[in-house]
Formats: sequence, C-alpha cells, structure tokens
Amino acid sequence: MSYRVALVVALVTVVSGGRASAQPTTKATPIYHGILDILAARGTISPDTGIASLRIRRWRLLLSPDSNGIFPDQEPTVIALAENSFYLTAGSLKASRGGRVFRYRAPRNAGPRSVRSLRITGRRDGTYLVSFTLTGVELSRLTIQNRDCVPMAVIVGDDDGFGGARLRRPSFATRQLLLPGGCDVSGDWPWIQ
Repeated sequence: MSYRVALVVALVTVVSGGRASAQPTTKATPIYHGILDILAARGTISPDTGIASLRIRRWRLLLSPDSNGIFPDQEPTVIALAENSFYLTAGSLKASRGGRVFRYRAPRNAGPRSVRSLRITGRRDGTYLVSFTLTGVELSRLTIQNRDCVPMAVIVGDDDGFGGARLRRPSFATRQLLLPGGCDVSGDWPWIQ
C-alpha cells in the first residue's frame, strides 16, 4: 500500500512541477528567443518629422523550443521597432475562442503614439499569427535616407520573436512607407548578442 501512495505522490509532484514552469510572468523580459517571420506590410510616414504608422497582418511568431509557452491575456506585451517600444500591461489582451485568440483595441483617448490594435492567434502547429497597428513610430532616419534595416521584436512575457524589418520610402515627397520584408540584423538587438 505504501508503494502505491509513494507512486501517486511522485506522479503528482512531477505533474505539478511541469505546470509550475508553464506559468505567466509579470515582466516583459525575454529569456526564450524565437523568430518573428516578417512579411510585407505598409504604412504612412510624415516626410517632415519621420513619425510613422504601420499596419501588420498575419506575421508568424515561432517560439523557442525551450519556451514554457505564452499567456498573452496574463503577461505584459511589448512591440519593439528600431528605438521604439510599445508596451501593453498584463491583462490588456482579452482571450476568446477557447483561449486561442487574444485581442486588444486601444481606447479612443490612447494618444498619437500607441498600439491601436493587436491580435495574437494560436495555431495548431504551435506557432502564432500576430497582427497589429502602431501609430507614432519615430523613424526620423527615413527623412534623410530612403532605406533602412531595423531590428523588430514582439515580446510576450519571457518570450520574444525577433527579426530585421526592411523599411523603404518610394520617394522623399511621398507619405508612403513600405516594409517589403525581412533583413539581417543579427547581433543588433540588446538581448541577441
């Protein structure tokens, strides 16, 4: 009888130990480095100030194989582009569809620099689709050059997806901002060294 009790206690300890490691974190500090699959996108930019808006649709976020998972409705989220960081506190995203889709929409008074919307959708293959709109992105370097390759990351709790974003302006007179895809910025992000 004591053998069965010991076996049950051991199993409960192993199972609870596994669950304890897969819990939400309270800080958006990446420990597990994944990949952000950067696809073509568009936006607008002020030719005078370099303040831009970007609309991103259905980029893939691949978590590190060592990741303990993400909890977008319970962990803080950061979207970082070049020197810009857009922070959402834990609980900002709301879960739906059985905890597979997480959404955020900014309030009307969010101000000119904000995450206007964010949607993170979990897929069966373990990856996530990420869509968002940013306003007030400072890209003043693009007022004096028409191309740039900048680091970009989506951070959820202690997980990040990282990549390089290629930015381009068709001309200095236009407000059009193009993001044709990814580029190589290896070693150019603070925690990827």
